[in-house]
Amino acid sequence: MSQILILLIQDNLILRRILFRLYHMEESMENNARTIVQKNKELAELRKEQKKHEKALEAARADQAKAKTTVMQAEKALKKVDKVLEGKVNS
Repeated sequence: MSQILILLIQDNLILRRILFRLYHMEESMENNARTIVQKNKELAELRKEQKKHEKALEAARADQAKAKTTVMQAEKALKKVDKVLEGKVNS
């Protein structure tokens, strides 16, 4: 009878230890789940911010392209004027 009691106590201790571990695993999983949700929210905000910056970058590139075209046209006009002046000087 005492051996049965000892076995029951051992089984009870093993069961308690398993339950204790399971409790802490579950707690850890819940903490990780909360962290994941928080990080996903932060990621969504960062993506919104990235889209804003990408739009600003696209606008800046478009402005740069327009400015480059304007400069090239002005340079062509200056070259034409230079040629005309050289032609008048040489004549």
